[in-house]
Amino acid sequence: MSNALTNPSPAGRLPAMTFTWLPVLLSLLALFFTTYKDLALYTWTQDAHAHGPMILAMSLYLAWQRRDIFASGQSAQPHMAGWFLVALGLLMFALGRAHEVIILAIAAQIPVLTGLLLITRGVTALRALWFPLLFLVFMIPLPGFIVDGATGPLKLYVSEVAEQVLYLLQYPVARTGVTITIGNYQLLVADACSGLHSMFSLSAVGLLYVHLMKHRSWTRNGILIASILPIAFAANCVRVVVLALITYHHGEAAGQGLAHDLASPTLFTLAVLFMAGLDGLLGLLFPSAPVPAARKAGAARPGLPAAEASKLRYFALSLVLLSGIGLSYAMTPTQKMSEIGPKIDLETMLPKQFGEWTTDETVAPLRTDPETAQMLDRLYNQILSRTYVDRQGRRVMLLIAYGGDQSESMQVHKPEVCYPSLGFKLHQESHGSLDTGFGAVPVKRMVAVQGRRIEPVTYWMTIGDKIAEGGGGAWKLEQIKYGLTGKIPDGLLFRLSSITGDAAAAYAAQQEFTQALIKALPEKDRARFIGRSGA
Repeated sequence: MSNALTNPSPAGRLPAMTFTWLPVLLSLLALFFTTYKDLALYTWTQDAHAHGPMILAMSLYLAWQRRDIFASGQSAQPHMAGWFLVALGLLMFALGRAHEVIILAIAAQIPVLTGLLLITRGVTALRALWFPLLFLVFMIPLPGFIVDGATGPLKLYVSEVAEQVLYLLQYPVARTGVTITIGNYQLLVADACSGLHSMFSLSAVGLLYVHLMKHRSWTRNGILIASILPIAFAANCVRVVVLALITYHHGEAAGQGLAHDLASPTLFTLAVLFMAGLDGLLGLLFPSAPVPAARKAGAARPGLPAAEASKLRYFALSLVLLSGIGLSYAMTPTQKMSEIGPKIDLETMLPKQFGEWTTDETVAPLRTDPETAQMLDRLYNQILSRTYVDRQGRRVMLLIAYGGDQSESMQVHKPEVCYPSLGFKLHQESHGSLDTGFGAVPVKRMVAVQGRRIEPVTYWMTIGDKIAEGGGGAWKLEQIKYGLTGKIPDGLLFRLSSITGDAAAAYAAQQEFTQALIKALPEKDRARFIGRSGA
């Protein structure tokens, strides 16, 4: 053993290295305290992210198992790449905290910890602790644009499978979108039943299982990893079927009560047991020799004693980590664009009659399911939905949703999510441009189909006074750009749709409608809908 373990510290109880590392540990605690507080109070209280504490605890446990790296004779030769990783992590942290992007703030700990390890203990230590660091990836909440894009289709697939299973079991069942009718009861397949987040958390458990088993057969490990997502999807289908059967036989109170609360952990446990059973079967086909004892123990390699590491280096690291807190405060935007200039009132800004177009009060707007309606109320300050008709009888349905704070707490809910949640299937998705008469705006088009209803859709989004081009990641990047100027932007979704089987004619009518509408607006209001470049 090294002197760091055998020589008593000034206090007489703790190893000497404890006092060398103490400033760094306290700086790390100060840096990430607020982020972990937000996780504990908000993110981890949601079912979708309830696995977060388990990921953290397991990563700490795995690192603790290799604590000899920090106080033994492991090589302490610093690697300069560590300073770059620490700087990158602090920049991610500052951007995440300043602009309320929890994903960036929590992801920042991975490059920060990796950099600290390289600076203080070298590449050898990183090789020993690569899995605990990698495992922290599963603490990071999935990006909103991934959740939005995947949840709708997954809910639809789960609903279809559950309907077919119940039909094969000869139960009176029907389905409309993600709503299953069984007997006298209607069941809405909510976002939690889509299986997306359980796939994510089960992937973490599956990778941990493979890591702990240490099979030396790449084929066996590959099959286990590849089975994780199908098992999770199947488990969610079983969950929906079981809850439907409980509701049918014992009533809605039983299906939405204790059985509903126990369904997720029970099926999650069964999925893990199924993986273990599959591993046992694979062991018969791909037996793997145990890992040598020396490899399991992770015997320390000779090198510089830990006590000889430069204390100045640790003190400098502490100051660098604390600078990340100051940087996050310096980058925090404070001025809301929605509070600059006149207030937005969609009802009065949009005329009910212009050119050849007038509102058609006989057409009711498309209904959303209760879960989506609640989310829309949370995301947007105002939602305007109208149907217009021209002298030729062409109808265009207009929906404008406005959010005054495009931070993490208020974001857009795109048609790619809304329509599948109502049972529509999307076809002919494409990107194009629409001539507004005051400049072209980039738009996305698609054809939503549900039974005999065919609905060509055109939409675009603005953030501040700019058109938000690209996917969810690009939208978030535009928000950060505004934030770097000290402003919190507002945002708007502008959606046009028509009920017709002729998509080309629908898009032509939507363009004519937009040109007439934008022309009828006062010049000061046009940028709100088509961006500053279009105006």
